[in-house]
Amino acid sequence: MFFVAALAAPDTMRAAVITRCLGSPANFSVIVPQRVPVPTPKPNEVLIKVGGSSVNPCDWKFAEDPDGPPFADFPYIGGWDVAGTVVAVGARVSGLAVGDRAWAMALGAYAEYTTAAHAARAP
Repeated sequence: MFFVAALAAPDTMRAAVITRCLGSPANFSVIVPQRVPVPTPKPNEVLIKVGGSSVNPCDWKFAEDPDGPPFADFPYIGGWDVAGTVVAVGARVSGLAVGDRAWAMALGAYAEYTTAAHAARAP
């Protein structure tokens, strides 16, 4: 089993999906709200119910690159900074538990849920 503990999460979620290069000047119509599967955390990850995220220069710079970001292919869910509540904990995660408030830098922050390999407990 992959999880030590988990709260109930739906099968699908809303997300802002970047379908192709934004181009320059930016064409924000390529950012499309879609229903997508909730990600499943790996043994070293947590699943976070997103409470908030932000937009940073790297978010649109990656989306403006015709090749996309070096770590994902189009389409992908954008966003890096996330804060929220841990709803599932992988078997190899220590220091975080279901119900903890946490923050992380994790691709996929423009969604209702995202996974993070490195998350910290929020005070």
